This record gives sequence, C-alpha cells and structure tokens, in this order.
Amino acid sequence: MQAIQNLNLEDTKTDRARDLFLIGAYTGLRVSDFNRLTNENIKELPDKTKYIQITAAKTNRIVEIPINSQVHKILKKNGNKPPKSMPEQKINLTLKTIGRLARINENVEIERTVGGSKEKTSFKKYQLITNHTARRSFCTNAYKAGLSTIDIMAISGHKSEAVFLKYIKITPNERLKRLASHEFFN
Repeated sequence: MQAIQNLNLEDTKTDRARDLFLIGAYTGLRVSDFNRLTNENIKELPDKTKYIQITAAKTNRIVEIPINSQVHKILKKNGNKPPKSMPEQKINLTLKTIGRLARINENVEIERTVGGSKEKTSFKKYQLITNHTARRSFCTNAYKAGLSTIDIMAISGHKSEAVFLKYIKITPNERLKRLASHEFFN
C-alpha cells in the first residue's frame, strides 16, 4: 500500500485512479460505493471527527467509517471533496500500471482447477491488483492493526465471519505476533 501511496504520478487520471483505490483501501468500501462518494457523504461529529456515511449499494445498509489521515489528505488534495468517479474497468486497468510503476513485481503463483485438473499460472503481483484488492487490504490491515473482527465486519458489510475470514491474508507468524501483543498474554 505504501509503495502505491508514495508513488509520484504526473498523469491526473492515473493519480485519480490511485486516490480512489486508496480510499477503498482505507475505508473497506466496495468500488460501487467509493466510486460514488460525494460531499454529502462526508459528515462531522460535534467533536470535529470526520467520517463517511453511505448507503452501501450491495446491501442497502448505512455504513459509517471514520476518515483517517490518508483519506483526509486525498480529500484535501481534491478541494475537500472525494475524487471524481471513473469507470471501474478503467481503474482496474490503471491499477496494473500503478502497481508496475510502484515495483510491486513479486512472482505469485495461482492454482486453478480447469476441466478436473489443477493448473498453476505465474503472475507478477501488479498484474493481479484490482479495485477489490483495496477492500481485501483494508480487512487484512485493520485486522493486523488490532481492530476487532466485529468492528471490521460492521465497516465492510460482511454478514458471515466465515466469508470475512477469507479476506484476511496473514501468515502464521503474523497471527502469532498479533496474539502475543494482546493484553491477555502480557
């Protein structure tokens, strides 16, 4: 995420695709939601805490998400409003270019079953980045940061913990470190 965020982009459409992706990565919103954010979705509590309030397109439920410093910077950069929307396919295509420019080029092997037999295909990691990567990254990063599963699910809109847990991509060592840092083990 940091490599994408720190990338210096000259092209405004590429920069806008990156900003939309980062909003998804820091809020957990689906592309159908982060791509239609407007000023009306930006709310403020009496104590000046800013948050996003949106009715999720897929679930028709109201979701409220605190705005972190990175999303705040994106809003500020765009005149204190969300970036203008882009077609989902255009964002996906642009994300692959952004990933390549950010040197997210580790080899990744994907195993698929085709006609009853398993086939492995190798990709560069940047080739696999899509809008949905932002949502998965949010869930994983929020989990690693110590947010409770129930709070993350409230933001992401997952109804089933089993489905939600498929989004979490952590290694056994990362899980162990998270557990060890919990007050129960101190």
